[in-house]
Parts: sequence; structure tokens; C-alpha cells
Amino acid sequence: MTLTQNQAMFSMYVIGGVESNWTWTACYRADPITIGMMQNYAYNARDLLLMLREGASDGWGAFAAGAPRLANALDAGHSDSWWTGVYVTDAEQSAWYEYATTDSNHKVQQRKWLENDVPAMESRLSSWGATVESMGAPAFVMLMSVYHQSPQSALDIIGSVGGSASLDSVYYAALNHPVVGQYTNRQNEAWGYLRGWDGESAPPDFGQVDLGGGGNAQTGGNDPKQDYGYIMKFGDVLWLFGSGALSDGIPFYPAAGQRWVSSVSQTNVDPSPSPPTGEGGGARDSVDGRLQWPSDTAQWTTYAGHLGIDIPAPQGSGTYAAADGIVVYSGSNYHWSYGNYIRVYHPSLGLQTGYAHGYENLVSAGQTVKKGQLIQRVGSTGNSTGPHLHFEIWNIDSDNPYAGGSHTDAEGFKNYFDMG
Repeated sequence: MTLTQNQAMFSMYVIGGVESNWTWTACYRADPITIGMMQNYAYNARDLLLMLREGASDGWGAFAAGAPRLANALDAGHSDSWWTGVYVTDAEQSAWYEYATTDSNHKVQQRKWLENDVPAMESRLSSWGATVESMGAPAFVMLMSVYHQSPQSALDIIGSVGGSASLDSVYYAALNHPVVGQYTNRQNEAWGYLRGWDGESAPPDFGQVDLGGGGNAQTGGNDPKQDYGYIMKFGDVLWLFGSGALSDGIPFYPAAGQRWVSSVSQTNVDPSPSPPTGEGGGARDSVDGRLQWPSDTAQWTTYAGHLGIDIPAPQGSGTYAAADGIVVYSGSNYHWSYGNYIRVYHPSLGLQTGYAHGYENLVSAGQTVKKGQLIQRVGSTGNSTGPHLHFEIWNIDSDNPYAGGSHTDAEGFKNYFDMG
């Protein structure tokens, strides 16, 4: 079974997003020649230039005049290894930029992905035991994204989680891999595009072109701008929220020149810290599965006027995220009485949760966390009489989710947990 047209285009949407933020004119100069939306590297760049010479002739003459070394190299019979030593000059970058603004150039870039790169990638992954049929399209495209960055890493992940792994399994394996796991933002971004996809629908408009004869430029029918809702800043990270696929947010990280970008494949991007590994908590049963008890200790207490509950636990023991979310605060200056405090926003639930008095915070503002992830060590910082977790649930105004909302009192915790 091979990828359908929609699935192949969705792979271009995901990988083009993490590689270049869907920029046809992209030219990454820190590595050997790496050009185009899909960041064609070294001999793949050569193959793209060969296709462009034949298929986008209207701009080839000007490009060849501005980048004669690259144009002449196509007929010189150089080995693949020669191309891994070619770094783009200023003049060559300028020539590429002008050429890559043309529609004919875009069509060839897209054709190369659909007709050459996707079939070759499918064939290799299939030979390693992973197919779109065995994994499902979202997980397979996540694996393609890993392969596009590092084929060996994709092989390692197949060996680790198997050829029928789920999207989340591939994602977590990528985060924990010694090579691609260094690029947390990239894995988060790819997973963010895929987790809301049904595996069949066409992607939204990301600049793709109509190749004719087969609807290769199909989109999901909605301009993603129509789904935009609001932007929030957590730490140094901007999060874009909206409806549909944007309901859980997409992070943008600070880069040079007052820019925020959504991929660490760009230069000067500060990657967010990798999430600590391990799962825990759940000492009390959840009523409906929305939240998980944030501690391995089931005991709890409260008192009149106390906004939240206290969970006594040994110094240094784990505090765990109650649900998937985004860290909106991590520090010790939130409130004089809280000590080390973490606040997590759960967009899909309309809630925030708070964790106070920690000995050590293990996550940073702007970082994504998963339900059950270790985020803090229990302590007794702030106004505290002994090691414990002060745990809060906040009901959030969906129209202004960063404004705070209202605390859930101890009685209200019964809506989430078996408190008996």
C-alpha cells in the first residue's frame, strides 16, 4: 500500500513546515548546499537542480549566470560525496532566491517530492518493516519526518517501537533518541501537525501549487488563517491558538532579527528543554479521565478558605502533570507563599493546574508536557510547614485563557477525582 495523493501532500505539509516554514526560496548555508522548501541536501540538491533545468527553463538561464559553479557541476559527473562539500556562496544564494520565486520552480520542487522523494522514502521504510498500512498515515508521516532528518534514526526507532507503532509511540521515541531527540522543537512541531489529522484529508493551504491532471495541490479547503484565534507568550515562546488543528496550540521559538519560528532547522533558534522521561502519579482514580492525580501519594488535606488541596509526600518525590498541556509559568516569584511553582494550561480542557512548594522545577515556561510526565520534585519552599504538593485546578475563561479564571475549591475536586 502506498500513500494516497492527500497523504503524500500532507507529508509535504508537515516536513516542509518543520524544514523551512514552507519557504520555496529557503537556502540553509550552515550545511553543504541545502535548498528549497523541503531542504534538499547535497546530492538531493543536485537532483533538484537537474529537474529544474529541464522543467523550469524559464528562469534557468538567469540562475546559471548567477551561479555558474552549480550549473556547470551538473554535467561534470561529480560523485555524491563531492556535493556534500559544496557550500553556497552569497552570489549563489541570491541567484537561487530569484529563481525559486517562480511558479515553474515551485512546480518542480513539488513534483520532486511527490514523484521521487516520497516513493523512495516509502520503499526504504517498507524494507525496514514500516508501512503506512501497518502504522496508519499519521504515525508513518511522523516516521518520514524523522527519516528526512536522519535515516539511521528512523531505522533505530523502528527497531525500538516496531513497524506498527502509533503516532505517539514514534513521537516519544524521537524525543528520546540521542540524535533527533536533540531537536525537541522539530519533533513537537511535526507531532502538532499530525495529532489532529484523520490520516485521509488533504492538508491546508501552505503554498502548494496545482500540477494539473490529478489535483496535486488539493487542500483541506480552509485557509489556516481563518482558524487563528489568539497568541499567548509563555516565557520566551509564542503560542498560536485557534480552532481545529490549532486548538492545542503551535509553538514559535525566538530567533534572530525579532523573529519567532516554528522549527529549530532555522538558524539561531533556542530549542526548548527536552521533557524529563518517566510517568507517574494516579494514586487516586479519575472520575472521567480528564485529569490524572499528580502524585504517587493518595492522602490529601485542606482547610476552610484554602484554595486547592495539599498532598503530603516525601521530599524529592515526584509531582506529575495532571493532563497534556503547556507550561505557562515555572519559577519562584509567582506568589510569596508558593515557593517553586508551576502553572500548566490545558487548552482542550479549559483548565489550568498549579503545583506549589516544589523542591525543584523540572520544566520551563513555554514547554509542552504530557499527562503523567514528571515536572517537579516535592519540597517545602515558600510558606510551608513540611514537604507537600499544593495542587490547584483553575477554570479558565476560554475568551481570555491567560487572565486566570477561578480556583476550584476542595469540594470541586470531586468533579475530577474519587476523593473518598
